[in-house]
Amino acid sequence: MVHSEAENTEIIEKISRDVIDHLISNPGTSRQKITNIKGRIGKKYNFNKVIKNATILDFATEEEKQIITQILKRRITRTISGVSVIAIMTKLLPCPGNCVYCPGQDSQPDQKVAQSYTGHEPAAMRSIYNNYDPYKQVQSRIRDLEAIGHIVDKIEFF
Repeated sequence: MVHSEAENTEIIEKISRDVIDHLISNPGTSRQKITNIKGRIGKKYNFNKVIKNATILDFATEEEKQIITQILKRRITRTISGVSVIAIMTKLLPCPGNCVYCPGQDSQPDQKVAQSYTGHEPAAMRSIYNNYDPYKQVQSRIRDLEAIGHIVDKIEFF
């Protein structure tokens, strides 16, 4: 069944609210079970995708966020030290070397990617999307980290 964009938004909100209610009434829910719960609730609404944790948090009140953020937070070790690491990429420049470990520019024939990357890494995709603007890349990554429940008041750049 194909839904209009408005119907999809309404369904996503219903799924999100159901997941929030489930997590609040079952605070001991393990991270491993969350995908199954989201899938089961989505199936109830004939929604064939698994809703993102960031989307669920978008529909939560501030009080609910305080309760469920730790349950939904992805990759908790990413900021466990209290520092968020953000990688940015510069525009592509010709590479003079031929490193053994590098997949090479021919690994993605129609894409301009740095020789040591395939171009499908999140940082590479973010840099392309933001036209290699370092400021926009950092803003985008901070938004992404916040959306999945990480605290971003200490940032380390590479």
